[in-house]
Amino acid sequence: MPEPARSDPTRAPNILLILMDDMGWGDLRCHGNAIADTPNLDALAASGLEAEQFCVSPVCSPTRASVLTGRYYPRTGVSLTGRGYETIRAEEVTLADMLAAQGYATGCFGKWHNGSYYPYTADGRGFQEFAGFNAGYINHYFDVTLESTSGPQETEGYLVDVLADQAQDFIFRHRDEPWFCLLPFNVPHLPFQAPDGLYEKYRARGCHAALAAVYAMNESADQAVGRVLAHLARLGLADNTVVTFMSDHGPNTPRYNAGLRGIKGCLHEGGVRVPFFVRWPGHIPAGSRLTQPAADIDLVPTLLGLAGLAPPPEVTLDGVNLAESWCSGGATPGPERLLFGYFENTGTVRTPTHRLLIPADARAELYDLAHDPGETMNLLAGQGQNPADLALAQELRTAYETWAQDVGAGKTDRPAIPVGHRQAPVVDVRSLDVDGMTGSLRLGRGWGSQNWLTNWTDPDATMSWRLDVVEADDYDFALRYTCVPGDEGSTLQLEVGEQRLVVELAESFVPEVSDLPDRVKPRPGPPEQTWGTVEMGRLPLPVGETRMTLRVLAMPGKAVADVWAVRITRNSAPVAP
Repeated sequence: MPEPARSDPTRAPNILLILMDDMGWGDLRCHGNAIADTPNLDALAASGLEAEQFCVSPVCSPTRASVLTGRYYPRTGVSLTGRGYETIRAEEVTLADMLAAQGYATGCFGKWHNGSYYPYTADGRGFQEFAGFNAGYINHYFDVTLESTSGPQETEGYLVDVLADQAQDFIFRHRDEPWFCLLPFNVPHLPFQAPDGLYEKYRARGCHAALAAVYAMNESADQAVGRVLAHLARLGLADNTVVTFMSDHGPNTPRYNAGLRGIKGCLHEGGVRVPFFVRWPGHIPAGSRLTQPAADIDLVPTLLGLAGLAPPPEVTLDGVNLAESWCSGGATPGPERLLFGYFENTGTVRTPTHRLLIPADARAELYDLAHDPGETMNLLAGQGQNPADLALAQELRTAYETWAQDVGAGKTDRPAIPVGHRQAPVVDVRSLDVDGMTGSLRLGRGWGSQNWLTNWTDPDATMSWRLDVVEADDYDFALRYTCVPGDEGSTLQLEVGEQRLVVELAESFVPEVSDLPDRVKPRPGPPEQTWGTVEMGRLPLPVGETRMTLRVLAMPGKAVADVWAVRITRNSAPVAP
C-alpha cells in the first residue's frame, strides 16, 4: 500500500458528507435511545460540534436539493419525491459543481433522488464518479446492481457496506488531492431489509419486526461510518477532512424520537429536526454544541467557507456561512433569521423559540419550542389568547407569505425527459414518470422505479410523456411489459410527434417475481420482477421537445398489458465508457 498522505496545512480540506435516509433525531443512543447501539456516531458527535436544532424538509428530495444547492428547495424546481417532481432544474449549480471547479475530485456513492434521467443524475450534476441509484427507492439491499459512471455494476453483500467500500476506494485513490465525497446511505428507508445478526439482536431486545429492522439498518450504517473514519485515520487524512453527518428528515415509522412530535412527512419538529454532527480536528472544538437553529440550506455556504472558497458570483444562496460559528464551538452566533418551509399545502416559519404552521385549509398553529419542544400546546387554540402570541403569529404569517411568493412555493413543473445524450444512449422512459394518463389506466402499487401502469382495460386509454431530444438521430423504441395469457394480440401505436409506429403485442409475458429478504411481509412496495420486451421500430427524431404517446388500436382480450417503460436507444451514439 502506498504511504499515507502527509498532512499539509496549506491544502484545502477534504469534505465527507454522510447523509442518512429516514433516520430520526431519536434513533441514536446519544439522544437518549436506550435500545439502539450507535457507538461510532455517538463518538463522532462528541468529537466535534453537534447542532441541537438542525432543520430540514420533511421528505427526501427537498432536503437533498437544499443540501446540494444552498437554496430553499422550491427555487430548485423540486416539490415532491417522484414522478419528475424530485428533479433539480438544469440551471442550478450544486456544491459538487462548485468544488470540482476549484480542483476537487468529486464522488457520490448511494441514493441520489434529485433526478432519474441524465443530465439530472448525480454524474450530470458535478460528481465525476457515481455508484448507487438515482431514483429514491430500490427493492433490495443485498447483491444489488448499481448504476454508475462506468455502467451497471454488480455488487455482493449488504448495500450499506458496498457503498462504504466505494467511498473508501474513492478516498484512497484521491488521497493526495482535495476531494469531496457524498455518502448518502439508503437506510433505514424501506424496504425493511437488514443483516441477520443485527436484526436478531434487536428482536431479542423485544423490538417488533419493523423496529428491529430499522435499528439493525441504522447500526449497520454506524459500523460503516466507523470503518470510513478509521480509513481516514490510516491514510493520515483525519485532521484535514471535514466530516459532516446528518439525516434527510425525521423517522419513517412512529418510534422513539426524544419526545418530538411528528415523523417523516410532517412539519412538526419530529419530522424536520435531525441529527447533525461535524468534525474537523484542530478547527472545530470537540464536544461543542450549536444551540441556535441551522438548516440544510446552510451546508453549501458553510462548507465552502471552511474550504476558504466562495460561491460563484452568479449563484444566490439562501443559507448563511456558519464557519465562524462552527469553529468557535457555537460561541460565535450566526445571524438572527427566520427559517421557512413548505410541504403539501402547509407552510411553516421557525424562529429560535417558536414555530408557526400555516395549513392552507385550517387555522394556523403556534408553538413555543423553548418551553414546549413536544409541541403539545397550540398557543392560538381556545379562547383568551395572549396578545403577544397573536402579534407574533401575524408577523410570522406576513413573513411567510413574502417568502412563499419569492421562492415559488407549490407544485413545480416537471422537466421533459431528456433522450439522446451520448453519456446516456439508452433511456428507459418509465411509467412512473408519465405526463398524461387517460381512461382506465392507473399506477400500480408502492414506490420506486419498479412501479408500472396497469388496468389497461379501456381501448380508448392512452399514456404519454414529454421528451426533450438533445441530438437529432435515429432512435429505436421498445416496450417493457407484462401480459396475461389470453390477452395477447393487442395492436399498439406509438406516436412521437407526428410520426407513428404500429406493432402487435403477439406474445404474453408472465413475470418472474423475486423472493426478497424483507423482514415485514407482505411488503408495502412493488415486487421485484422481470419484464418482457417487444421491439417497436425506429424513428428519426429532430432536436427539441416532443410528446410520446402510447395507445391501443385493437384489444382482443380483457386488457392490453401492464407497462413498465418505453426503452429509447440512440442508434448511432457510442456507448459511454
